[in-house]
Amino acid sequence: MWECYFYATLWSIWIARNDVIFNNKAANRNQVVELTKTRAALWIKARFDIKVYTVENIKRNLDGARRLIIQEYLGVFFLLFTLSLFIFVGLG
Repeated sequence: MWECYFYATLWSIWIARNDVIFNNKAANRNQVVELTKTRAALWIKARFDIKVYTVENIKRNLDGARRLIIQEYLGVFFLLFTLSLFIFVGLG
C-alpha cells in the first residue's frame, strides 16, 4: 500500500510543479497534501479492490499524511514519512 502513497505523492508534486511552471499558478502545499491523500486513497481502493471502505474512510486512515514532511536541501527534495504511517500501510 505504501507504494501507492509514494507514487501518489510524486505524481501530485509533479502536477503541482507543472502548474507552477506552465500555468503560472501559485503552489499550495495544503492543497497538494489533500490531493495526494485523495489520489492515494483512490489508487489503494482500486489496486486492492477494497469494497468495504469508501475513499473518505481510506483518506481518514491516511491522516498520518499530515505528518508527511517535504524538505528541500541544496535543491533536492526529501519525502519523510512518520512511523505511524508506515505501520498503517504495513498492515495492508
